Amino acid sequence: MRDKLARSIDEGVISRIEKLASCIVSLSGGLDSAVVLALARRLLKEGKVLAVTFDSWLNPWDEIHEARRLCTVLGVEHMVIRGPELSEGKVLGNERSRCEICKEARIRELISIADSRQIETILDGTNLDDLEDPSRLGNRVLEKYASRIFSPLAEGKLRKEEIWALAGELELDWKGRPSTACLATRFPWNYALDEEQARKTHEAETALLRTGLSRVRVRVFHKMASIEVMPDELEEAFNKRNEYILILKQLGFERINLDLEGYRSGREWLDMNKKRRQGGNS
Repeated sequence: MRDKLARSIDEGVISRIEKLASCIVSLSGGLDSAVVLALARRLLKEGKVLAVTFDSWLNPWDEIHEARRLCTVLGVEHMVIRGPELSEGKVLGNERSRCEICKEARIRELISIADSRQIETILDGTNLDDLEDPSRLGNRVLEKYASRIFSPLAEGKLRKEEIWALAGELELDWKGRPSTACLATRFPWNYALDEEQARKTHEAETALLRTGLSRVRVRVFHKMASIEVMPDELEEAFNKRNEYILILKQLGFERINLDLEGYRSGREWLDMNKKRRQGGNS
């Protein structure tokens, strides 16, 4: 089995995990951390892996259900605890430092659990794409706590396609939806976040995905929603606009827009704005 895994991830990463006496896996319920959990469970003895999932309305709730199911399948002890970021004013105020503050609050909580269990190392699902994304300010926190946090996917220089290959080697029984960013990203900076709006936004995206879209974001400002779809699906989205309007009106949104620039990740937003600034200065 080890030789089979070595086809998908660096042997040095495998060896480092094998040498752990035990570990905590920060399990979000998305694919990346699910792969890390399955990898740790495959390489370590039974009872040596603890999964911890944060329960926060800033994350899609179906990810918690997937995390619970996966831990049951793998036979891994699972803790679900309240997201400590929900007590952070700068997070709930959606300030620009939000991601960094949230990441540090969660890592501190994980370290506290690890210390109480006499566990030295915490594994997380950060991958190489994440490390190269300048919009993910939480990466700076990973560097700060590098002595306690190990990111096997990033260490192994794995990107999404390679992570799917590793999931196949692990025969991972993962049934979750594609990974999605924190729901705070759907709202403008310095916009007060609340649970009801976060829930409605996630419900809107889930319902829109069921219409056949491959990816979608619903950006929200009060009762206005702006729908982002992949550029090659814009024409189809326009033709289905009445269906989308019905979905979002039922959730309480009063004004619905279709963004003609299409879906953009946080990294793409930064790149686009940088180009615009450079163009304005030329």
